[in-house]
Amino acid sequence: MLNKEELKKISQLKGETRGVVFQTDAKYVLMKEGEDGLRKLEKRANELGFKIPYQTVKPLDWEPIGLRIVSLFLIQDTFGWPDSEIRKMGYFAPNVSFIIKLLMKYFVSIEKTIKNAPRYWAQHHTVGELIVDKVDQKQKEIIIRMKAPEFHPIFYTYLEGYYERVARFTNPNMVCQHSKTIIGRESFHIYKIKW
Repeated sequence: MLNKEELKKISQLKGETRGVVFQTDAKYVLMKEGEDGLRKLEKRANELGFKIPYQTVKPLDWEPIGLRIVSLFLIQDTFGWPDSEIRKMGYFAPNVSFIIKLLMKYFVSIEKTIKNAPRYWAQHHTVGELIVDKVDQKQKEIIIRMKAPEFHPIFYTYLEGYYERVARFTNPNMVCQHSKTIIGRESFHIYKIKW
C-alpha cells in the first residue's frame, strides 16, 4: 500500500518536466487497462490528494517532476504492475511522444542521437543533466551518465526502457542497462547501451 506522506514528499521534489509525460502515461494505461483503467487511476490519484492532468495537460507545459514520479507509483500500485512493466512503459513512451516526433530528425544515426541527448534532456527537464562519457563503435558500447538530484528507483527503471527505445530508433539490437555509481562525493546514474 502506498504511503500518502511519502508520495507527498516525492511530489514536492524540485524541478519540472514537460507535460507530455502524463500524456504518454495515459496512453499506456489506456492500451493496457482501457478507459475503465484510466478512470480507476484518476480516481485513486484524487483519493490520495493528487490532481494528475493525464487528459488535460498540453505536451509543452511544465509540470512538477515529483508529480511525474508520483504518477509512476500510482500506476504501478493501482494495477499491481512489476518493475518490468514500468520499464516497458518507458520503452513505449517514445513511440507516442509528441516531442519525440518533433525531434525525429536527430535519430538518423547513433552518433547524432547521443550527441543531442544532453540537449534533449534539458528541453524535457529543468533539473539534472546528461553527460555522454563514452561512444565506442568498436566495442559497441555507449555510456551516458545522469547527474541529477536523487529521485526514486522507479524513475530510473522507466528511463532505462525509454533510453533503450530511443537508441533502437537507430539500431534495433541496442540494449540499455541502468546502474548507480559514486564518483568522489557525487552519485550518478549510468545508462550503458550495448549492441
